[in-house]
Amino acid sequence: MPETPEQPNNERFEVSRRQFLIGGAGVTLALMGATAILSGCSSGSQQSDSIQPTELEVSSSQVVESSDFAELDTWSCIAQTAQYDLPMGAVGNMDCDDLAVFIYPGDQYDILSQIGFLSMTSGSFNSILKQAVSKAEGYQIYDARANDQIIVWVECNLYTDDWRLYLASVRSAAEIGQPVLMDEGDSEFDPPMLCVSGDKAFWTYMPNPDGSASESDSLLKAASVGDYSPAVVYTSPGRMITNPQQSDGIVTIVPRANTRSTRYQLTAIQASDGSVISEQMLPSSMQASDAIYMNGDFVFGIERTYSFGDGISNFGTYSSLGDGSGNYVRF
Repeated sequence: MPETPEQPNNERFEVSRRQFLIGGAGVTLALMGATAILSGCSSGSQQSDSIQPTELEVSSSQVVESSDFAELDTWSCIAQTAQYDLPMGAVGNMDCDDLAVFIYPGDQYDILSQIGFLSMTSGSFNSILKQAVSKAEGYQIYDARANDQIIVWVECNLYTDDWRLYLASVRSAAEIGQPVLMDEGDSEFDPPMLCVSGDKAFWTYMPNPDGSASESDSLLKAASVGDYSPAVVYTSPGRMITNPQQSDGIVTIVPRANTRSTRYQLTAIQASDGSVISEQMLPSSMQASDAIYMNGDFVFGIERTYSFGDGISNFGTYSSLGDGSGNYVRF
């Protein structure tokens, strides 16, 4: 296993989702790339009392550092199988084996970004949406997710901070169905974070922390191709802190736990019926930067070092060894 690379310096480029509204196309592309790190490629709220969240307790002795492993030659493990030409500035996400969706700069001065598909079988790149559906009203394409069944995207008005969310079916790597407006909000609610799994799209509906609705619950909503009726899948008593991620039909979110103190919990939801299948509560006040449920365990990132939390208190990405021991590897 390769050793952990050293950080060149301590500088980081951070952009909030709301800061995009006073930025440009480069900001939304940077944001899209940041949320893709842990993405898995492989009606009514359905929260259940049958799953009780357990506290994630990991001792220092249960964590193995990636630097403790021997390093293999990279090219003995990796072989290039294909090469693709993409537009300058294109940044994408992949949620199925056959198709990747990209946001890339528009062709005209008044179009910040557009959406394209890359076919992983033919290698062709096709423009799917050259401008926002609501461009005439001042909207620009902000974020998008897609697989070979469904596409969901958000458009933002750069002058009013209003946003709209659209769904469409995916007919092929070169064509989508008629866009359907599924949700919308104003400056009191943040532009949604997105996820797709099978024929369903998932998105967050969260209050602006600086607005008058800041004390409102946050919601995870979902809708399916052919049944454009949004449903609330999960309610969080406060803001969620990561982009929803999917892997093998399971969507992972990190909502606020229903506790007096500020706590967050890793939560895995079955995409097909919205049922919660696993929850693990992080130590009090600890935040994850990203999380995904894979092979029966959560993989999660801790973006800073804490003075508490024992084995998971240090910056890094933690992955269970998957052997039933409760041990983790820290990358």
